[in-house]
Amino acid sequence: MSRGRPFRAKGVAKITLCFSAALVIALTFHGQNTRAQTISGLISEDDTKKVCDQFLGKINGNDLNGAFSLIKPYIGIPEADFKVILDETTEQRAQMIRKFGKSLSVEFIQEQKIKDTLAKYTYLEKCKIHVIRWSFIFYKPEDKWILNSFYWDDNVRDLFR
Repeated sequence: MSRGRPFRAKGVAKITLCFSAALVIALTFHGQNTRAQTISGLISEDDTKKVCDQFLGKINGNDLNGAFSLIKPYIGIPEADFKVILDETTEQRAQMIRKFGKSLSVEFIQEQKIKDTLAKYTYLEKCKIHVIRWSFIFYKPEDKWILNSFYWDDNVRDLFR
């Protein structure tokens, strides 16, 4: 390990880059989609955190299908794009588990708000030999909260800024 250059577990950047790219692509196409999507939305801000807690509980139990079915009504992207995100995540999680070990636990670590319009929740997923950061951003355009974006990566250094 050289000075000034932190150790990084090999392969994590590639995994998270792929996941982030898939999500960005899906959301970009969503913005260009002329067909209106049905989004249930969540009534209260408390409900947004509960959905995140439940989602990560399923992730911790390695139930990706169950986790993604929880957020599907609140994200509002086309079915094909949603399936791409689920498939990419499934593949990348399998790689992650092979490299870092199974998920041990999940901890809520931070909530950030911008007025009554945006809410961001950050969690840590502890694995045998590495930690993963999960972030969820909810947006309230009118009277309901929708899941604007979510991502997972290993960039825990940013948590110390």
